[in-house]
Amino acid sequence: MTSFAATLPMVALTGQPNTGKSTIFNALTGLSQQVSNWPGRTVAHKSGTADLGPTAVTLVDLPGNYGLTPASEEERVTRDFLLHDSPAVLVLVASAAAPERSLVHALDAALLGRPVVLAMNMMDVAEREGRVVDTEVLTRRLGIPVVAMNAAQGVGLDPLRRAVAAALSSRNGASGPQPSLPDDLLEIWAALRERLTAVPALQPSQSFLALKLLEHDPDVRALLQRALPEREFEELDRLIRSAPGARERAMEARHAQARKLTAASLSISGPDAPVFGRFDSLATHPLTGPLLAVAVLIAALVCGFLVGFPLPILIMKAMFATEEAVHQALLPFAPWLAGMAQGVVRGVGSVLCLLPFLVTFYAVFAVLEDVGYLARVAYVMDGLMSRIGLSGKAFVVLLFSFPCNVPGVAAGRICDSEQQRLLSMLLAPLVPCSAKIAVAATLAVWLFPPWIAALAVPAVLAINILVLGAASTTLNHLLFAGTPSRHMILELPRYQRPNWRAVAAHAVAKGRSFVRKAGTLIVCFSVVVWFIAYFPTGEVRTSLLGRAGMLLEPLGAYLGLDWRLITALFASLLNKEALLATMAIIYDTPLSELPTMLRAELSPASAFSFMVAQSLFLPCVATLGVLGEETGKIAWGPILAAGTALLALAASFAAYQLANLLL
Repeated sequence: MTSFAATLPMVALTGQPNTGKSTIFNALTGLSQQVSNWPGRTVAHKSGTADLGPTAVTLVDLPGNYGLTPASEEERVTRDFLLHDSPAVLVLVASAAAPERSLVHALDAALLGRPVVLAMNMMDVAEREGRVVDTEVLTRRLGIPVVAMNAAQGVGLDPLRRAVAAALSSRNGASGPQPSLPDDLLEIWAALRERLTAVPALQPSQSFLALKLLEHDPDVRALLQRALPEREFEELDRLIRSAPGARERAMEARHAQARKLTAASLSISGPDAPVFGRFDSLATHPLTGPLLAVAVLIAALVCGFLVGFPLPILIMKAMFATEEAVHQALLPFAPWLAGMAQGVVRGVGSVLCLLPFLVTFYAVFAVLEDVGYLARVAYVMDGLMSRIGLSGKAFVVLLFSFPCNVPGVAAGRICDSEQQRLLSMLLAPLVPCSAKIAVAATLAVWLFPPWIAALAVPAVLAINILVLGAASTTLNHLLFAGTPSRHMILELPRYQRPNWRAVAAHAVAKGRSFVRKAGTLIVCFSVVVWFIAYFPTGEVRTSLLGRAGMLLEPLGAYLGLDWRLITALFASLLNKEALLATMAIIYDTPLSELPTMLRAELSPASAFSFMVAQSLFLPCVATLGVLGEETGKIAWGPILAAGTALLALAASFAAYQLANLLL
């Protein structure tokens, strides 16, 4: 499935979400890690080198999963990796605050036939809630090493290193307990395992495969159907059919076994109530929950801007100075080279301006997720968002798209499924960013009486929301027709202090990935936009872009837009904030006189049509670049550009016709 370096032993790190798995990974690897996607998938994984003392290993951080019977894309990726890539040791991260769910997972993993180490993390959270987990009891009963940890404070890292190193040196598979099944199922499981023993090439162990057959796991059935002769597989199938209700009974037996292990190893010395229980009752309330979520996320936005915005301003000033200096230096020798150099400088400057901004917001996302609040946002917003085919976490994506679509697209990775992740990223550019809203407000003040201007901007925002809802419903139908209906299964994690080292490592890793992937794309796009906007005459009015605007003028007549307004829309691909300045260049007038000229040449209906068009038109180059980096497919950029152009034209046409009736 995946190729990793074969020079070092491979250790897989897995576990349920919200158990501190990423904290352990970052602590063991430091910044010596790589972030990439599984081949052919958008699900990300991290790998890095971890020093265990006597040896070094390649540590692979698998997507979070609740068990080894997949119910999502992430869980399928994790299970396929464990089935086919054969890690030397499996480190299973569990939460001491909720041990029963983790032990169900551990009972599955113990049957894989590979060395397993159970890292019982978040012991400090459990102790604050009056819970004490006896890891020695678990070690005896499970037959695998169990390490007590508080990874956020670095407690237990050395014992974990020693346990993994010992497992590597022994190379013996887990000797965990056999499944606790009813007698009839235990007999069938033993018969299935015996028959599979005759096929030594099968991975993982026959015990695991036999149990998954009993549970009617479709992937394991397909694997064995390919590996076995038809007659032998039919015999296995006959054995499974001889036990009615085997799947439900086997799963219930494993949960009962986990409950017994929990009862034997867990002692409660205080009130069994989560920390911040009163706050959580407000955070998850149907009325106060959404209001609190909006308040917290807006506060996070403001914090992100205050931290990430000052440095880009200085970078932008340096970029403009460099751009002018390069232009003046090259203009006497080759005007075309001076113009192209300007495009390169502007592209590089755009990447450098975005970098502090993006790194800050990646850190904000990591903090919100680390403390356990993002899950609450998803929970309280899911009912509302489900009406347009989105999950609750997509609300975060859309809200973070208002100041700038770039962090909105980047926030798409917090969504759980590949479907929701892609859908939210494609919809984020339909949210009017602060630059588009500022342009719409300026045009409204320039072109309308005050009372109409006060209504025009909210009307534009309402049209954007209607278009976004319609686009979400349509994309769900076109891209995911036949996909089972989405049912959100969400665990609300315990509140905990953020691990600042892990947050910093995550933000730095994402920043490097942005520069490496999206940065190159943004610079290339900037040069292309420069070329079509200034070739062959060096002026926008007579460039390829200007000529394209003239060719589209007959279409613009139905929207109330002449070629100059159409050209300005396309030129805004590079920078939405510069739209008004670009219009002044195209209209060949100083910016201070542009309002007078627009009032003289545009009807109220045409003005409103242009406001709607610019609020929905092509996303900026930076947004397209981040979309390509986050999805792993550059093709989504042109697809999104074409889609938003068509939506903008359709909405502009409707707005023009309606405004002609009302204004």
